[in-house]
Amino acid sequence: MRSLPTATTVALALALAPAFAANAFAQDSDTNKPARPGSSTSGPSLSSRAAGGAASLIFTNIPGFPESLVPGLGGVAFDPGTGTADFDRVYGSPNGNYILTAFADLATTEDELVIVNGVVVQQEGMPGPWTGGTENAGTMDTKCDVNDSGDFTFATNTDGATNDDYIVTNVGGVWGASAREGDPIASLPGNTYDDLLDTPLLLADGSSGFAADGVDGTVATTEDDLLILGSTLLLQEGVTVPAGQVGAEFIENFDLSDFYASEDGAHWLVQGDLTGATTDDDVVIVDGVVALQENAIILGSGFTNPIDLNGIVGVYMDSIGNWYARGNNDASETDWVVKNGTVVASVGQPAFTGSGEIWDDSIFGDCFFLNVGNGNGDYIIGGVTDNADLLRNGLLVLNGTTEVCREGDPVDLDGNGMFDDDAFIDTFGNDDGHLSDAGRFYMVVTIRDGAQVRRGQAFMSIDLGPNSIGSNYCMAVPNTSGGIAVISATGSTSVASNNVTLSATSLPPNQFGIFVTSMTQGFVPTAAGTSNGNLCLGGAIGRYNLIQASGGGGSYSLTIDLTAVPQGGGSVAVTAGQTWNFQTWFRDTVGLGSNFSDGLEILFL
Repeated sequence: MRSLPTATTVALALALAPAFAANAFAQDSDTNKPARPGSSTSGPSLSSRAAGGAASLIFTNIPGFPESLVPGLGGVAFDPGTGTADFDRVYGSPNGNYILTAFADLATTEDELVIVNGVVVQQEGMPGPWTGGTENAGTMDTKCDVNDSGDFTFATNTDGATNDDYIVTNVGGVWGASAREGDPIASLPGNTYDDLLDTPLLLADGSSGFAADGVDGTVATTEDDLLILGSTLLLQEGVTVPAGQVGAEFIENFDLSDFYASEDGAHWLVQGDLTGATTDDDVVIVDGVVALQENAIILGSGFTNPIDLNGIVGVYMDSIGNWYARGNNDASETDWVVKNGTVVASVGQPAFTGSGEIWDDSIFGDCFFLNVGNGNGDYIIGGVTDNADLLRNGLLVLNGTTEVCREGDPVDLDGNGMFDDDAFIDTFGNDDGHLSDAGRFYMVVTIRDGAQVRRGQAFMSIDLGPNSIGSNYCMAVPNTSGGIAVISATGSTSVASNNVTLSATSLPPNQFGIFVTSMTQGFVPTAAGTSNGNLCLGGAIGRYNLIQASGGGGSYSLTIDLTAVPQGGGSVAVTAGQTWNFQTWFRDTVGLGSNFSDGLEILFL
């Protein structure tokens, strides 16, 4: 994101001011007006937002807000605190169903919750339906899963006297257990599950996968770690020798929570350890073959140093089998993220296309903290850059091209459409995100105030949209619709494609408006006293002279021609490498009679 314009540049932003009168929407007003004398002081720092609009709050543990109350528990709040574990990692399905565990402000014997799509489906200390209500649920593992049908799974124990560990399922509304301590193991006749069942996942057909650490029966203790998917025993400690490794070692154990599969079960991934030397035993296994190994160079990466000791930091597989991993190398300490084994980000590279920031590990040793993707091949990487502002150097990037959001972005906690709650994103949790095929991204973050004091946690979502381009910035002011107008764009950032459609939503119904554009960003509050809203453009501002009608739904759109973008002296053509900024300006029925959306910047390639 570029820096705030200077006062001289802001003065040029007032070029549109004479047109902010009631007759501003004349059809011929498509050119810039001369700059007025004087200048406005710079506004607050521009706040980057995702292409689909600002992050929306789902839950928070910061007291005093409606979303701090646990749904369905009669006024019970989420456990308040400033730590990072009150909302655990979110998991989700391709169509956007989500599941996570969280803590309520209750006694420790009843405070853990499992939440699916905003509904508490199980609470610690409450009867477990999968037991017929005869046993009460205990603590829940943070790893859980949900599919497109809304079926879900999680791991827990109960207060049963024996055989109290379960992989719980709810498929088609029917509670059950895909594994229970003491149950016979179909793939190992004569043996039963012991008391460590964890890392559950759920396929589209409702069948599940999990890890079992410990077996009772004929299997030796050196062979009793199992990885199971449906009815198939994928890996067994001391028995399976995964292909593709450097050497010929047996699998020894599996990392808790690091087991994933595609929705159809055709592909799977797990991180674990081999027997043998601890300097090269950590591996990522994809479909039974070692894809990454400690003390080995990533194939095709161009790196000259191997993966460091404990250098594989995080793994993920999306719904169609694309796999991701992040980590660092020995000696050079180069941090990286790979997708299907190809490096898509590393220290020293630009954080996103056209960015002046580079990925940097001088502040956060691992540099990257998140890598997730969806079934369309889209992916989001979270990492830390060399931004000189240490309160803004952590960010999320979509497909290596688009900033999604970053530390320091404001958060609307009370839902009034304004950033007036003294709340800002503080940090992103490691792996705390899910990206749906529809482009909705769920994340767990910590929240701070303007004095950099942490206030608590939030579970939020951002609608990126399947074809959205550009990044939103600047702050809009509520209008008479009760919301804030949001501008977005779909199509392609390719100049050659000439395929961009601008859209504006949350407008007052049945009003008129136009789109405006500039190569310069700005911030002029209330457009220097001539509008209810904030002008987010500077420099030479051009107006599209096609008047739009918002209709009863309060929205309109315009497909623009990149070979003829309006400017003061006429139209100009966009060229590759240029960044253009857009805003919509519309009639409002109160105050000064007009308002603005937020701003949208698009880097064209």
